[in-house]
Amino acid sequence: MEFYKIKDYAMILKFRKISNRGFSLLEMTVVLIIATIIASAAIPQLTHGYLVKAANKTALDISAIQEASRAYFVANNAWPIAGGAYATPIAALQAGNFLPSAWNPMNPFGLSAAVPANYVYNVTSNGNLLTVSTTVPTEAQSILQTMLPATTVSGGVLSSSVPIPGGNPQPKYYDSGWFPVNHGGLYTLTHNLNSTNLMVQIWFATDSSGSNMQGVQSQVHVNKSDYGAVIQNVTSTTINISTSNGFVANDNNWPGVTQYSSGYYRVLIKVLY
Repeated sequence: MEFYKIKDYAMILKFRKISNRGFSLLEMTVVLIIATIIASAAIPQLTHGYLVKAANKTALDISAIQEASRAYFVANNAWPIAGGAYATPIAALQAGNFLPSAWNPMNPFGLSAAVPANYVYNVTSNGNLLTVSTTVPTEAQSILQTMLPATTVSGGVLSSSVPIPGGNPQPKYYDSGWFPVNHGGLYTLTHNLNSTNLMVQIWFATDSSGSNMQGVQSQVHVNKSDYGAVIQNVTSTTINISTSNGFVANDNNWPGVTQYSSGYYRVLIKVLY
């Protein structure tokens, strides 16, 4: 009986020695490798989670600025602008209690940016539209574009626009005034209507006062040997118009026909919504 007790005690001492010897270098290496693999798998998920949360906060901020600006428009019949006592339109919104006085004018991505000033919210307006823009990482741009209205991205800067309260923006127009033209010419006009959804009219006169004003045929024959004008190209800010090789206009007041190789054009453009 005593023999078995001594044997059991010897086994306990042996187990304690094994338990107290610690981890071997190989065991620690294996543990570190496993921990690194787990961490590597978790980092992309954490990064994506941060992007989504920061993008959500940015979208909420932009929407808040837009709605505050629309409320400002209703109260003042104008968009908030910088000037006088207000360094920025956001400061004007804060002064009128349309935004909290402690409003942070920087998006969440600017907190860890090398140049935080690039990540502030900028507010601009052109009469019909108010635009809020700010710099955001490339990875967050597609997320924000699905959350905000009328959103564009250029050079890392995301912009979102809203119209004046009460519906669609009011029609916008462009009038070039009378300018001299000659046959076989190409003319570039800057309209700055920020749209390519345009209706264009071209008028002709014999002088800069609009004498003998008449509409111009806005197409030419294939060989450009007849008369009239053709719209060559339209962008959101410019329009190119060429005159035919023959005449810039043709007066079809029968029985006589007067053809003009030079004169004055006037281009009228309306934005269609």
